Amino acid sequence: MIRLLRAAALAPLVGGLLGTAAAVVVPGAPLRPQCASAAWAHRVALVVEHGDGRVLRACIGFDAPTISGEDVLRASGIEYGTQTYPPLGDALCQVDDEPSRYTECLVGGQPYWALFVSRAGGPWAVATLGVSSEAFADGDAEGLRYDDPGNGGTPPPPSPAGTCSQPAGLPAATSPAGARPRASAAARATSATPASSVAAAGSAPSQTPGLVGATPPPRRLPGAQAAAAPPLNAGVLAATVAGGGLVGLLTVLASRRRRAR
Repeated sequence: MIRLLRAAALAPLVGGLLGTAAAVVVPGAPLRPQCASAAWAHRVALVVEHGDGRVLRACIGFDAPTISGEDVLRASGIEYGTQTYPPLGDALCQVDDEPSRYTECLVGGQPYWALFVSRAGGPWAVATLGVSSEAFADGDAEGLRYDDPGNGGTPPPPSPAGTCSQPAGLPAATSPAGARPRASAAARATSATPASSVAAAGSAPSQTPGLVGATPPPRRLPGAQAAAAPPLNAGVLAATVAGGGLVGLLTVLASRRRRAR
């Protein structure tokens, strides 16, 4: 049981410690706000808590059955940087220009971005996959918190309640400029319906996920980005997780950092 609890606590870090690829930085896009009644089929809430306690919230609309955590973040327009650690996906190195500079994505004993999930209005839980691999459905919420392991534990971000105040699927009174109309129920029939019949029914491709609400989240001033970290030996990682838990993992990372100097 203790090892299971340790594994859960390690998820925000382990999502990025099994072999690395080059870091990717996605700048915050100047998104045009959509009206609150925009016609996406589903919604997911995004809550981002900075180290100083500042909180950003966004409601993201999408039409597919699920959406990845990275697509949620991308649709919000908030800047972020990731590093890929197969097989669990991308770890978040930077969000909304915090930290302003970094040379390694995950460093033992240093603050890091922890990823949380809330399913259908339930409580926050630590994610078990990286942000690119974690999937969210209608009514779920994605939480990010810049956590300092020196404070002990991994507290969650504030509640996502109220972030998406309108239920999904409400008909739109007006459509935002450039938005495609939602397909009718008949056009969203099973794949057994011939493509020609769907086209005749006047359906349109799913909309790109986007921001729902009147105001995009505020952004920090851009900071400098840095190169990716060298890979961590997978065998060392596995032994550390099984035996030493979070403390052991952070010790390995700290030793690795000292050897690199």
